[in-house]
Amino acid sequence: MSARERHMPRLLLLVPTTTYRTEAFVEAARGLGVELVVASERPSTLEARVPDRLITLDFLHPERSTERVSEFHSRHPLDAVVPVDDLTTVAAAAISALLGLRSNPVSAARAARNKQVQREALRLAAVPVPRFRLTTLDDDPSAIALQ
Repeated sequence: MSARERHMPRLLLLVPTTTYRTEAFVEAARGLGVELVVASERPSTLEARVPDRLITLDFLHPERSTERVSEFHSRHPLDAVVPVDDLTTVAAAAISALLGLRSNPVSAARAARNKQVQREALRLAAVPVPRFRLTTLDDDPSAIALQ
């Protein structure tokens, strides 16, 4: 039975194990009446007991995540994918694109994670951006500031 047939949307929440935000998202989902599936980059000891609620994904390799979620989605249809931080945004966009769910494009998610790429993309799109320059950690900050 799909989430739509049950009249309860099913949301995939991408949560790194090191985050402090999990509880707030779980509470929000409960308050909204959303069925929650939690994905993390490390296996949970409870995953085998509740395979329809917990899933392990490789956030650093979105193509692996999409394969895993596609298989999961065939058994447990998802209605939305929500990333909770910078580490999970590209994987969420890739998963959403594969499943045909609303999301930012993967290219936008990648650009948002890198200020240089983001500013160059905005500049190419004729969006005003502050002047910027790429520097290294070895560059003298005082000399750069004077420029």
